[in-house]
Formats: sequence, structure tokens, C-alpha cells
Amino acid sequence: MQREDRNRLRGMKQVIASLFMGYLVTLTGIFLVAILLLLLPISEDIVDISVLLIYVVSCVICGYCIGKERKHKFMWGMLGGCLYEVLLLVLSVILNASLEKGGEEVICLVSLCMASGGLGGIVFRKKRSL
Repeated sequence: MQREDRNRLRGMKQVIASLFMGYLVTLTGIFLVAILLLLLPISEDIVDISVLLIYVVSCVICGYCIGKERKHKFMWGMLGGCLYEVLLLVLSVILNASLEKGGEEVICLVSLCMASGGLGGIVFRKKRSL
């Protein structure tokens, strides 16, 4: 029983570490976009697209980190992407006291993050030797 608890705790640490990596990439990417926004005349459409690309890259990295030691890499990667977006939405509601996005946009973002996380989980898997 004790070994099972240690494995479960190690799995939770890996999930938290992968989410941390995803948010670190997000923070870095948004910081770079903010600097570019100060230096260059960038339109709002380009900023929106770059934020979506940052979300996708972050979820791919999160999916890779969460699925690299697991059997069902795609499922764990999708879970990582879903947790990433849900935590992002919760933080947005806490900081803004409301949800600025509509329901369709939230569903689209969650789907995009889940797909990106699943992609990260399966694309970078280890090659099996024959």
C-alpha cells in the first residue's frame, strides 16, 4: 500500500511540474509579445494569434512533460492540456471577477489546449528499439 501511495504522489508531482513548465513557457511568451508590442506597431489581431500560438506551444510542452513517463501518452497529454486551460480560466475569473470570454470561445480554447496536449504526449515519445 505504501508503494502505491508513493507512485501516486510521484505522479501528482509530475503533473504539477508539467503544468509549471507550461505556465513558464506561457509567461515567457506573453512577456516577449508585450515587449514586441511596446517596440513595434502590432495590430490586435496579431497579438490574439500570438497568444493562441503561445497557448498551443505551452500545451504541447505540458503534454510532453506529463506523458513522457506514462503508458497512455495521448490521454495524459490531453489531460495536461485540459488542466492547463481550466487552471488558466479559474485564474482569469479570480483576477478579473468575471469570465470575459463567451461559452463558445471557452469550449474552443479547451478543445485546442486538449488537442495540443495530446499532440505533445504522442509526438515526442521515445523510439522503441526492434
